[in-house]
Amino acid sequence: MSKKKVLVLGGTGYLGQHLLSGFSDIDGVSYDLAFTYHSFAPDDLVRALPHLLAFQVDLKSGQGFDAIVQKFGQPDIVVNCAAISVPRACETDPASALSINVPTALGNWLLSFEQMNTLLIHLSTDQVYEGMRSFYKEDDETIPVNVYGKSKLAAEQYVSEKFSNFAILRSSIIFGPQTISPVHKSLPVQWIDAALSKGNEVEFFHDEFRCPVYVKDVVSVIITLIKTWISEGKQMQLVLNVGGPNRLSRVEMAETVAEIRGHNKSLIKRVSASSIDRGVKSPADISMNISNLRSKSPNFQFSESSETMGGGEHGHGHGEAHGDFRAKVWSMSGGPYCRPKHWKRNTAIAMAGIVLICIPIAMKSAELEQRPHNPVRPIPSQLWCKNFGNKEY
Repeated sequence: MSKKKVLVLGGTGYLGQHLLSGFSDIDGVSYDLAFTYHSFAPDDLVRALPHLLAFQVDLKSGQGFDAIVQKFGQPDIVVNCAAISVPRACETDPASALSINVPTALGNWLLSFEQMNTLLIHLSTDQVYEGMRSFYKEDDETIPVNVYGKSKLAAEQYVSEKFSNFAILRSSIIFGPQTISPVHKSLPVQWIDAALSKGNEVEFFHDEFRCPVYVKDVVSVIITLIKTWISEGKQMQLVLNVGGPNRLSRVEMAETVAEIRGHNKSLIKRVSASSIDRGVKSPADISMNISNLRSKSPNFQFSESSETMGGGEHGHGHGEAHGDFRAKVWSMSGGPYCRPKHWKRNTAIAMAGIVLICIPIAMKSAELEQRPHNPVRPIPSQLWCKNFGNKEY
């Protein structure tokens, strides 16, 4: 069987880079890979993954798609990770939000092929839901409350109307380690760790709930769906909630990080989301039911630690330990995501993990200290609440 051609739109973004790395780590299955970028292709990404083809594409006009055909050919699979995902930015410039988030230029290009049998995997958001109750299912009514959610819902409608071969993935907050080429935005766990390490009080919402999902789990879902599509050889028409198995408030996320990182929990100040004017409306509870994710992607499973540390209805864990989130944050301990002054402490935490949960240590402390400094930009606590209260991640 010939190699399948996979094109990742937004390949220099957070999920895009992790996805490209995930494809490169697959054993036994090979793909021809290409990705798009808006401004430039980062040198460190190109050096780390030299087998990839990079194309500059304007997603508003579609300029650059023709070069992909000439040098790469018609893709068998397109994964669209590109979006304006900061709700405040969408609220400020709705026209740009619609022109980027609704993939019209991509659709026109794909539909121009004489034989249009490409699988389109489109990343959407949990913010298509209204946020008035817990554990939304895929067939529940979608009533977005801000421009970002409305633009992503419009994108879902466009994809489902124009294409007969697609998977729409409604993702929650994505967290995990830094990318090969560091992205220029705050990452949730890294921000919490850096903010609490300063020793000052930090405000977190106690009444907004999401199902944060580990970035490598999202990558696993995408690759599993692609393998399923290839093996079954039939069209796919799918909408899936892609969240982690734990429903968490911002406070609960911060408390988990603080406990694992050794920070003082008293620095976590509980505030209501309604107490702060963020300039954009944010849904209160957009936790998602992920039963379909488990059943329709049977080869995908969350880590054993998440299954054993929390269980319950709705396909989610509800244990005190917030199993999956806790396990994934723990697995990040000792990695390059944290600030330099914590590197030695992270190594000690990871070494303790050998005894507690048998996590192998891939690096020694000296090796960690040689890693480049990728500082997290400091953000005032109220702005953090604003960022974290919205889908910036």
